[in-house]
Amino acid sequence: MNALRVAGLTVSRGAGPVIRDVGFELAPGRITALVGPNGAGKTSLLEAVSGVIPAARGSVHIGHTEITKHSRVARARLGLAHIEQGRAVFGGLTVLENLRLTARTRARVDEVLELFPELEKRRDSPAALLSGGE
Repeated sequence: MNALRVAGLTVSRGAGPVIRDVGFELAPGRITALVGPNGAGKTSLLEAVSGVIPAARGSVHIGHTEITKHSRVARARLGLAHIEQGRAVFGGLTVLENLRLTARTRARVDEVLELFPELEKRRDSPAALLSGGE
């Protein structure tokens, strides 16, 4: 797993920039939180990093690879995923079936279940019964 590095990122929406010159580096295997009030630009930043919207300036790297101009699909293939807020599950399927649909390999499903032991306990439950936190 490679570090995610953002340098000088500026994002514009509508009339002008909503994020100016943001930079950070995230180490692999670490959990990082992005916090701030409504309207601070958190969603715009994440959408620009993941390729949902274009960055006006700056760069995004995974390891030594610059991905600023890569498509969302290409970014995902390099290991960067953007999961929208909300209940993005197939409620009629089990938790395990939902994971199998989105994972590239069986090892990835096992990895997710190891990282989130509560999901392992609910693997055969309908995904519609999961709480928002689950």
